[in-house]
Amino acid sequence: MRTLLCTIALLGFAVGAYASDKPVMMANPSGIQAPAPGILPPPQEIDPEDVLCGDLNYDRVNGLAAQRYIDGQLASWVLVNCEFDAEFEIQGFNWDAIDNTDGDWAGRDDFAIWDAVTVEQGCADDTNTIAAGSDLANERVSLNEVIFGRNAWAYHLTLPDPVTIQPGKYYFGVRAVVNGGQSFILTVPCNGRKQVYFQSIQFGFPCAVPGINAFGAEYCAAVEVLGKPAGPPVDKCVYQVNSVKIKKDLCGNPSCTDCPYALGDMICTHDCPPGCENSLNGTSACPSGSICKVKAGSIGCGPCPPGSKRCR
Repeated sequence: MRTLLCTIALLGFAVGAYASDKPVMMANPSGIQAPAPGILPPPQEIDPEDVLCGDLNYDRVNGLAAQRYIDGQLASWVLVNCEFDAEFEIQGFNWDAIDNTDGDWAGRDDFAIWDAVTVEQGCADDTNTIAAGSDLANERVSLNEVIFGRNAWAYHLTLPDPVTIQPGKYYFGVRAVVNGGQSFILTVPCNGRKQVYFQSIQFGFPCAVPGINAFGAEYCAAVEVLGKPAGPPVDKCVYQVNSVKIKKDLCGNPSCTDCPYALGDMICTHDCPPGCENSLNGTSACPSGSICKVKAGSIGCGPCPPGSKRCR
């Protein structure tokens, strides 16, 4: 797909460019069933960013267009809502996406932040953001999963200049810069959160509109907002992995070779005080069908060490 006017049926998406009277995307119009759920994304590394809101437990139902061509064309935002009761420093974002082809990504990304009143009662566009950045260096790693016939990717963007926001309600947008294809943020169950808003001049929505107006259904997106409270750092419970055991699959084979945890990994969990458990015990699913059993011992209460993983 290298043109601005396109339809993606095999992906389970229908994209109608430059047509405000058509939905930008509909859930799986081809009728092809998505792969069965059961494989959760691996833990995200944090350094020193923490997850302020959102989640990455994508549901394999759809993907929502969020991209910008390198020449500025076919630009679109998927806006996710977050509310804060104190002053926070926004440090970056995680999001899970599939790209039209693996080579579409240009290696950089955009972000933007709007206040909720501008989005819900005004006209959110590229001119009235609280903060925004373009063509920022980013990283992308494989999630080792194919969704709608395309490889799934975990994107991570660290802002070169963190943005401090006051208490209130905000919308956040992230998008990949692409060479000529398209990028789609995967959807997640809303679980009480507000649906996404969508803004794209090329798709016929110069002002941000509720996702149901653009996609024909209410969706939430696999985006995490990363940061920390403004002011002194908040201590976390820190653990170190001291045991990883591979359990056999249904055929009796210990075939899990890609457990997302390894011996020595540092894990950060909830705030402390009030206190930390002496140890963590859990299992993590592997694509092969087997599982890895993980144990971690408490290091104590303090700042998250560089390269820590967030236990979900």
